[in-house]
Amino acid sequence: MSISNETKVETERAIRSLTQELFAALSRRDPDSLYSHFSDDTVFALNGRVVESWTAHRQAGRQWLLSLQEASFTPGETTVLVLSPTSAVAVAPFHCRATDADGVTIEESSVQTWVFAERNGEWQVVHSHVSGEYQGPHR
Repeated sequence: MSISNETKVETERAIRSLTQELFAALSRRDPDSLYSHFSDDTVFALNGRVVESWTAHRQAGRQWLLSLQEASFTPGETTVLVLSPTSAVAVAPFHCRATDADGVTIEESSVQTWVFAERNGEWQVVHSHVSGEYQGPHR
């Protein structure tokens, strides 16, 4: 499928903006905003292991984010690959610094990969994969 340069540029811009919003929602510890950008059938993998239940992962992620005293998710240079007018991939190294409810600070660096699909005129994450030190709610 051919993609016009205009569509490619617009899609890259939209996906870069959305990845920034996803990291910002993590830093704000705002699971409602974060998960509003994910489809209900998202597949999540951590270090090559697929998490069996998206619903369970989302619940654990919500509880974990809300339990943090503070959090900072700082993305590095994001690479966006536009696959078609309705699909794209974003890969972003990131650094996480978070303080849990017991005052323990966690610092980890990892790489986040998100696969986006445009559904009903809205970009949604349909696959999420984290590689590296980051464990988030899966400690």
